[in-house]
Parts: sequence; structure tokens; C-alpha cells
Amino acid sequence: MPTSAPDQVEEAFLTRARRVSELLRRAGEKGLILFLTYNYEKSRQRVETLVITQLAASSLQPVHLDLRKGGDGKGDLVSILLQQAISPKQVLMVTGLGRLGVAALRSLNYQRERLVESRIKVVFW
Repeated sequence: MPTSAPDQVEEAFLTRARRVSELLRRAGEKGLILFLTYNYEKSRQRVETLVITQLAASSLQPVHLDLRKGGDGKGDLVSILLQQAISPKQVLMVTGLGRLGVAALRSLNYQRERLVESRIKVVFW
């Protein structure tokens, strides 16, 4: 019996969420930086929900960080992330990166080793 289109979409979301969760779990005590992009906000939200559920089952703690809220948008991205992460068991789930602009991406590119050395796990949505 062929599967319906909604079932295929849901299975694709589950597969993506499992892959992301597995990468985060395998990182163990090490740092990891992931960028996940989606064309549709509803798809992103569904995958994020699935990832959060799977992280909780593997004893990793998701921590939401919306860069669109608070601050003036001129802070150093790496410093903001380092302040938020307290434990290697936490996974920062960051949205609103575009609010900080190109300078924040450059800063992240030059300072990504600081995040990895600090054992920060971060997922940019």
C-alpha cells in the first residue's frame, strides 16, 4: 500500500530530526555548530519540535535563544552564546541570527574555535 504525501513529509521530517539528534549526541562533551535552513517556517518548527523531543530522550537539554528579542542587536555573537551555555549537556537552539547582520556571521567564522573549545553545542535555525 503506497504511503500518502503527508506521511512521506512526516517521515522526511523524522529522518532529518534523527540525523541532527544523532550528530548532537555523538558530539558528546565536544562542541558542535550546526546550521539548519528551511524555506518554510512551519517545516522548521516541526523539525525543531522533533529534535527537541529526541534530545530530551538522550539526556541533552535544549535551550532556546531568540536573537530577535532583547538587546540592541550589536552584541558579539560568540560572547552571547558563551554566556548562555552553562553545561556541555545543553544544546543552544538559536533563531533570529539575521537580526545581528553580516558582522555577526564574520565574527562567528573567526571565533568558531572558541565555541568548540568551550564545548558549546549550537544549532542555528
